Amino acid sequence: MTEHHLNGIRLNHELLLCNDPNCQFQAHQHSVDAMYNSIIQALKISGKEFMQRRECSKTYNIIPGWNEYCREVHSSARDAFIIWAMNGRPRSGPLHRNMQITRATFKQALRRCKASESKAHADSLARKLLMKDTKSFWAEIKRLNGKSSTPIASTIGNSTGPNAIAEQWKNHYSSILNSVPPGRHYKGITEVLESTTYYNETLTAIGVKNAIADLKLGKASGLDTLSAEHFRYASNRISILLSLCFNAMLLHSYVPKAFSDTVLVPIIKNKNGDITDIDNYRPIAISSVASKVFEKNYSFKNFKNPREF
Repeated sequence: MTEHHLNGIRLNHELLLCNDPNCQFQAHQHSVDAMYNSIIQALKISGKEFMQRRECSKTYNIIPGWNEYCREVHSSARDAFIIWAMNGRPRSGPLHRNMQITRATFKQALRRCKASESKAHADSLARKLLMKDTKSFWAEIKRLNGKSSTPIASTIGNSTGPNAIAEQWKNHYSSILNSVPPGRHYKGITEVLESTTYYNETLTAIGVKNAIADLKLGKASGLDTLSAEHFRYASNRISILLSLCFNAMLLHSYVPKAFSDTVLVPIIKNKNGDITDIDNYRPIAISSVASKVFEKNYSFKNFKNPREF
């Protein structure tokens, strides 16, 4: 699915052939924007198409205790039905009788399984505990209990309502994160960079592929709504395109705005404390998955300094 959409991305060869590390040509910066946005858009479209196909596909309900009570009798009933159907679906005789008996046995087991759902859970947990399968035991306990829901406050500080609370978080984190003037450490950073040996390394498609494989799945998506799964399950062409885009960004010392956009989410520190207290929250930054792939590749590895981070 992604192969088709990624294959339709048009590359600017003038941008890719540029080798001037001091290039400030705005047309090249616009081309970097266009290339990055085309990759993100291709992944979005592929994800939507996949979800549409998945919604149309047949889904199955999970029945607790199926393997213990219904699996064998269901297999017998299915085999008996296939044999009965292959022999012309007779309306009487041993094949017809066997099909009826196995089907009735399966339906009875299924009714018993549904009626004793709680007992099936208890038996399953006891069986895992006796087999000392602690991993499966606690996994089932967690699944049965469900994830603990986080309380949501309707009032934070002196603000009430979604819009007022969002504006308060904006002002609160703006004052904290911008408390240090941007040029305060400029001189020190400039001196360190000037005395640092820099090697102009390019990022390879293999490196990007390994970085994508190292992404953690099931995490929150950034503002572009793309998750790690979009990159992990895309075609191999995504590694090539991202490596070209990343190298163009490094050469031109320019990153697209969508690449660096980050959303701050307030997380409760103490759930048992006052959830309306603004100081009871800590911010976490959710960046784009593409930026995480870039960081895993580069990670400031070219800056050799005792204070390297």
